[in-house]
Amino acid sequence: MIDAKDIEVLSASEAVRRRPERYVGPLQNRLLPNVLLREALCCARDDALLGLCSAVEVTLASDGRARVRDDGPGLPLTPFPDGTRLAERYLTSLYACASAKPPKVADTTCVHGLAILNFLCASLTLRIFVDGAEWSQRYERGVAVDKLKIVGQTEERGTELSLSLDPGILPSRDFDFDVDEFTEWAQANVRSLSVTISDSRTGTASRLQPNRAG
Repeated sequence: MIDAKDIEVLSASEAVRRRPERYVGPLQNRLLPNVLLREALCCARDDALLGLCSAVEVTLASDGRARVRDDGPGLPLTPFPDGTRLAERYLTSLYACASAKPPKVADTTCVHGLAILNFLCASLTLRIFVDGAEWSQRYERGVAVDKLKIVGQTEERGTELSLSLDPGILPSRDFDFDVDEFTEWAQANVRSLSVTISDSRTGTASRLQPNRAG
């Protein structure tokens, strides 16, 4: 009989990082980095469906890092009694961003969610631009290393995620997707979303204007 003291209670990040296959499937899937990158665009697509976001930029750096920036309203900063914000819950609680979606966009929920993406990153930096302020927070291996706080003033708006997938978990961190296919996915069911992809590794850039027929 198992003794209570022998039961190991894992945090969400520990559970995902210890058994990632249970959440994202085979790690040998060469397309897995692309699938995870899609999660970073999930909220931008949802906001576009609600008419709140018109553009998203994806930048792939030569060091394997990716940056996703949109011009939406920014991840929500609703406070909780413990001092955390809803944006932090999105990045640290399984299925939090999916459960917060309004009915109109519920069927566009991404496969894994922002928390899964965060847990499988070696590092992730969140920046939110809202109401004249820039908020920022850094994560390492899914755990916050500082508080989500205001770091400056800005006239911009939107959300930026800068991330590096964890080589200690994923056999490959290479983003190797077909630009047209990726953009078609990003604009699926979205009437107005322009997508810009810049690849520093190849020196190429592409921009697709809103799919008005979507």
